Amino acid sequence: MSALVLVVDHDSATCEMLQEFLVLEGFAVHREQEAEHAWAAVQRERPDAVVLEVSAVLGANEALLERIIGLDPPVPVVLTSLDAPPPVCRGHQALTKPFDLDDLLDALLASIASDRIALTG
Repeated sequence: MSALVLVVDHDSATCEMLQEFLVLEGFAVHREQEAEHAWAAVQRERPDAVVLEVSAVLGANEALLERIIGLDPPVPVVLTSLDAPPPVCRGHQALTKPFDLDDLLDALLASIASDRIALTG
């Protein structure tokens, strides 16, 4: 069974591009553009990881990030941002847009592997 990744980004073209890339890499992907829909998807589907767009300037998705990392156990999160990620993002993999898709893949694989080790170790 492939790992499920939830992609959350305000831009539909970015969501679609990331979904296409991740599916080609063997992931199952669910995508959302709105924080509340994304939170419902996290609760319903419990993804193996979340790719979450955040913005220090706009304050976008900080509350969603806090909800996700507040889960027990937390779901691994890879952050994407046009600007420097807000302080709440410390300790998470973060990529500044535009980013290389191979860097995203590496960050996702590392986050999922680290989470699995933490759960079994």
